[in-house]
Amino acid sequence: VYTFKIAGQRAYFEAEADGAGYELHVSDGTAAGTRVIDLDPGPGSSFPTDFHELGDGVAFLARTAATGSELWFSDGTPTGTVLLADALPGSLSGRAQVLGVRDGLLYYCAEDYEHGMEMWVTDGTPAGTRLLYDLVPGPLSAAPEHGVMLGDRLFVGAWQPETGNALHSINLETGDLRVEADLHLTGTASSGPRDFVGDGHLAGFLAIDGETGSRAWLSDGTAQGTYPIPGSSPRLGRNWDLSLSGGMAHWRSNKGVWSHNVGTGVTVGIELDRVDEIIATADVIAAQSGSMVEVLDPQTLSRLATFEGDRVAVGNEGLVFAIQNDRVVTWSLGEGMGDGGQLPPDQHVGRDGLAHGSSYYFMTTDSTSTHWLWQSDGHDVVRVGSAPISCCILRPIPVPGGILLAQGSRMLLVRGASAEVVADAVRYSDSYVTESARTWFTARSNSGEASLWSSTGTKEGTREIHRLPGDGYAAAALGMWQGHVVLALEVGELSQQFYLADESRLWAVGRPFRAHDTDDAVVVGSKVLFPGQDSEAGREVWSIDLAEAVGRADEPEAPVFSMDIWPNPAKDWITVDTPPAVTLEVFDMLGRQVGRWESPAGREPLRIPVSGWPTGTYALRIKSGSLAGVRMVSILR
Repeated sequence: VYTFKIAGQRAYFEAEADGAGYELHVSDGTAAGTRVIDLDPGPGSSFPTDFHELGDGVAFLARTAATGSELWFSDGTPTGTVLLADALPGSLSGRAQVLGVRDGLLYYCAEDYEHGMEMWVTDGTPAGTRLLYDLVPGPLSAAPEHGVMLGDRLFVGAWQPETGNALHSINLETGDLRVEADLHLTGTASSGPRDFVGDGHLAGFLAIDGETGSRAWLSDGTAQGTYPIPGSSPRLGRNWDLSLSGGMAHWRSNKGVWSHNVGTGVTVGIELDRVDEIIATADVIAAQSGSMVEVLDPQTLSRLATFEGDRVAVGNEGLVFAIQNDRVVTWSLGEGMGDGGQLPPDQHVGRDGLAHGSSYYFMTTDSTSTHWLWQSDGHDVVRVGSAPISCCILRPIPVPGGILLAQGSRMLLVRGASAEVVADAVRYSDSYVTESARTWFTARSNSGEASLWSSTGTKEGTREIHRLPGDGYAAAALGMWQGHVVLALEVGELSQQFYLADESRLWAVGRPFRAHDTDDAVVVGSKVLFPGQDSEAGREVWSIDLAEAVGRADEPEAPVFSMDIWPNPAKDWITVDTPPAVTLEVFDMLGRQVGRWESPAGREPLRIPVSGWPTGTYALRIKSGSLAGVRMVSILR
């Protein structure tokens, strides 16, 4: 059961029904009063989501083969469940996003051919659904988003040629529209960098430039080498799925697919009606466009192939896999279209497909709701292992010769059509770094302890290397630097610390910093680029030079050592038990130094008054010769 919503005397939710896929369910709290409303008849799924109470029912988003993803309304009955507007007729999606609900009206944005992505309003009936504002006349998009109700006004972020990305508001009683604030990146305003990717030499990310809105950017780790990619302007649509490969930057927008040649500075694009996902490699780009797969040349974006299919994935040397009706199909640069094997009978294929090397993996669910993993080698389909799988979503970690899959609290090593359990009572994250002969990744035990693991692609070669300090939940492997794994660890609320690790050592570099996501960072040369934040600059792109932070690039600092702090949380005093003759520095979560102390030469604990510190979390960093470490302490009032 997913996306549960109570409206009136009914509950609306998404759930899987026998023979109907994931569909809308309505219940009055009794078995007799619980029914399924199949929006996409047959085994296909409409995946209803984002429910909002409206009138005597709910408005929600759903996808069908006939309409694509659009806005619907239901009063809990089959006859009262209707499509409100097919913004892009046919199977294309209008990509509706709800902005807010007020006085029986729902405000949302959606895209059509005539107006682009603009603001709409509905009263829950098709006749009462209409375009409210075309902020940028014609097919270009204002792309209103992030709706907030305040008094009698709806505030949204939207783009216009005169203001760029600005804050707009609408008086819901009079319909008056005005620009509240033109957002510029000065002072504490934020560019909001996100979705960092990298190839070891360059970083790519999405950020707001204060003039044209959200754009794709490239950086070599220096201010001079950080620039917006030409052609990534929001005038050409919103940007997603940025990736770097083979000296090219690739991304998709709601208007097509784009490629930028880093060496020549040339950007090319191809317009597509709808692009749900792209997978870009140095050999090909595979774009999922509705129910079709477009295979493109990564340099020129010329079409190499177009065929029906979904759950697209790309393996080695441009080998493209997809599901087409009841078969796996393939396309390759040398052989064109191929048959990857017949799908298993009476099985419902899951949402994901993934490729690793020359293999394609996908999940199915049988009539008893049991999940199975299957593999295609490009010619035939076989079931992987003899045991069912506990999860219907694939989040693999590639290792030499195979993949690792999380199965509840077990870690499963899959090589071809064989599978074996390599670890129990541990759950890995999606964060990993690959070398030629091994993969490094972070994991968490059932008790919540974070650790760093490595795998050489065998059961014996898959093992825990280090237990990680910090809060034990958020830890991410970012990349490699001089043979060391670069890690980001959550060490307090919205506070992170970078670490380096190898087989025998784990040590902190730099000081803690304020950031939101441990995995939204990338290694570029000797630098780590990440979206940091402070009170003066807001949320911007920051960097740390690993060589400078370590002190000597060829001789990193020594391993982390233990440090005890009590009481924790504290009110008036803390006692810090450390090795003798160390320097203790304390930072708040904005990175400001609160104090600095020298511990006694003997093994006497250091007693520190904290009654003057504001409530919050603080990072204690100690250094002495070859020793270094960071611990957190909370101050409560």
